[in-house]
Amino acid sequence: CSANPGVVHLRRPVLRFHQAILVGLWLALFEVSSAGCFGQGSLTPPGPPQPNMKTLSQVEPRTPISSVPFAITNSGSYYLATNLTLTSGSFEDGITVLANNVTIDLEGFVLSGEGSTDSGIAVPNAQTNIVIRNGTVRGWGYRGVDAAEAVNCQFLQLCASDNGDSGIATGSGATAVQCMGVSNGYAGVIGSAGCVLQACTAIYNANVGLSANAGSTISDCVSVNNIGGIIIGSGGTIRGCSARFN
Repeated sequence: CSANPGVVHLRRPVLRFHQAILVGLWLALFEVSSAGCFGQGSLTPPGPPQPNMKTLSQVEPRTPISSVPFAITNSGSYYLATNLTLTSGSFEDGITVLANNVTIDLEGFVLSGEGSTDSGIAVPNAQTNIVIRNGTVRGWGYRGVDAAEAVNCQFLQLCASDNGDSGIATGSGATAVQCMGVSNGYAGVIGSAGCVLQACTAIYNANVGLSANAGSTISDCVSVNNIGGIIIGSGGTIRGCSARFN
């Protein structure tokens, strides 16, 4: 206390040397114990990085088609490995589908008949859930794609040209999207009952451009320079289409 009784002075405590040593040791022990409690383990990775995504063959195992004629007897996914041509004068279809649940990806290649009397891709029975997509089928004696007996199938981004009968013939309940029928001997694209033809084009076919039976829908399609333009069965719908010079 000061000599002035009305004023109180607080003096900062002085940490003696041996007390400072004890505090330092205590802090060091705390750091060691904390490291033991919250350690993150070794920073060395256990090994090289491993792939964590599946390849396309693992997601959808596919079988290549490297030559024709080719018969599909098992469900699954198939694809063209190159442009394929059937020998001239052959009495066989190029690819025959004899199973349900089949996908054929033409991979942008051409399946050519070169004078064959049959069809490029044939689905001769009432198979279901067939998908054919992404390529060209041309020069076949009968149809480019003959799936008139199949049910609930899909035809996507196909070009069928210079075939003896129709370019693409679908069965009931089918969907054809962005398909073309060009210079075929009968029709460009024809569908059975309950079909959907969407964004399809038919040019220079010797009979009708686009046709579908009862209860079908033809939308956003173009039919030009055919004998007949667009034909729909009873109860069907045509919308957003263009038909001219037929």
